[in-house]
Amino acid sequence: MSRVNAAARVADAVRGRVSVQRRARIARQRVALRRPTAGLRALPDFLVIGTMRGGSSSLFRWLCAHPDVARPLRKEIEYFNVHHDRGEGWYRQHFPLRARGALGRARHHPLQTFEATPCYLFHPEVPRRAAALLPDARLVALLRDPVERAYSHYRHMRQLGFEKLSFPEAVAAEESRLAPELEHMRQDPGYFSRIHARFSYVSRGRYAEQLERWLAHYPRSQLLVVESRDLYTSPAECLTGITRFLGLSDWLPEEFRNYSRPHTEVTRPMGDPGLQRELYAAFEEPDRRLAEVWGHVPSWRDGG
Repeated sequence: MSRVNAAARVADAVRGRVSVQRRARIARQRVALRRPTAGLRALPDFLVIGTMRGGSSSLFRWLCAHPDVARPLRKEIEYFNVHHDRGEGWYRQHFPLRARGALGRARHHPLQTFEATPCYLFHPEVPRRAAALLPDARLVALLRDPVERAYSHYRHMRQLGFEKLSFPEAVAAEESRLAPELEHMRQDPGYFSRIHARFSYVSRGRYAEQLERWLAHYPRSQLLVVESRDLYTSPAECLTGITRFLGLSDWLPEEFRNYSRPHTEVTRPMGDPGLQRELYAAFEEPDRRLAEVWGHVPSWRDGG
């Protein structure tokens, strides 16, 4: 890589991190302004719980445009994984006033609100916390080919400047990176691990164990599992299935704009076909368990 290209990548990473920090600062200010009305605000009717790099940004934007949905202050509130110690009042500050829902009751479908934090699926403490506050919430989980997802996740961490290792090095280091963090999380359930969140490339693709944690706290009837691929290859059919599951009226946007761009990354080769084969082999047993838990063979296994 030339020095010019390297410098450009560093500059892009810095700009990206500054932009993220700026948006976070503005979001904090907006949340603070809502503190006096926290008790008057709704809790979410449904959650989009994952997966990270699985298309949740597109689904969030499409659902926010639905006439039966009152959008939250922002997409990823991260209450149940990062900010749980701030309390229910802080969480409510991100949602619309309950009066907006009451206005919707004069219609055939009342207004609903939601949030979409894709790290919820993976975090071991989130299902218990969510069920304690939102026992009747419906859950939508997007699942992406775990090998594609892992590489997309890695590229995202590189772009943000968090990851310094090559992809093969990061995969090899994952277990040793995460093991002490997982132990810390077990010892202290309130501990939030940035290492666990950032460098869990392969671990996040073991979907069966993640779904099982949620099903230990929610009935199966409240969980809808959708393949990310279907969100883009059959968006109208996929979104209709999701809105009906959520009890929303049938509605489709004028265009299915891709706000997530995960599938454009598939055209970028991993650059290591040997590692790619190793990863698919490593996911063979987790994918078999996923088919048992979900009741469907994922398309990346059946060739569908």
